[in-house]
Amino acid sequence: MKPAVPAFLLSALFSISTPHAGASPDVYRSSPAELCATELGHYSEATLRLQRLCDAGAKQSDLTLSGRAAAQANAGTVRIRRGDLEGAARLLSEAHAMRGASADIAISLSAVLIRLERYDEAVLALADLDQVSEELRHKALYNRATAELQRNNVEAAYVDLRKTVQLAPDFVPAQDMLKQFKVTPHTLTADAQDGTRNGQP
Repeated sequence: MKPAVPAFLLSALFSISTPHAGASPDVYRSSPAELCATELGHYSEATLRLQRLCDAGAKQSDLTLSGRAAAQANAGTVRIRRGDLEGAARLLSEAHAMRGASADIAISLSAVLIRLERYDEAVLALADLDQVSEELRHKALYNRATAELQRNNVEAAYVDLRKTVQLAPDFVPAQDMLKQFKVTPHTLTADAQDGTRNGQP
């Protein structure tokens, strides 16, 4: 059995933005998209009822562009929790490509792609990190390093891990993975097998 590859999903859910247009805010607080985001934020388990609620939220017609992408990403998050990684990858990929989407969606998308062993796609999803929130950029770099290491692109993985610890010196997973690298004047190698064992899901 292959060891689990470390990758970070966003623990925070994507907030929903809806145009109030003079209507009572209570209308939007009880909308499927809002309820989905609220329940995902409060409960770690994802039921089929919640999946249906989030799917309905993703189809709401009153969402802003960013809200629609967020709702789609949350529908993907439900599937991650339910173990449907293929479904999660599809929805997160669609959300990531939407106009107005938060670049932070790439972090969860890349984590799912890594778990599916689709490493090339994970690296591509994280190709442009400039738009990722500064407070989350170290996690994006860590995920990209993980994918690069699985592609045997050791130097790229090492560079991303060094950047990760520069941004977040106390980020233990990156520190642990860096310990797997052996740097000499002429070569750079990494024990990817040990790195995957010591990482966190």
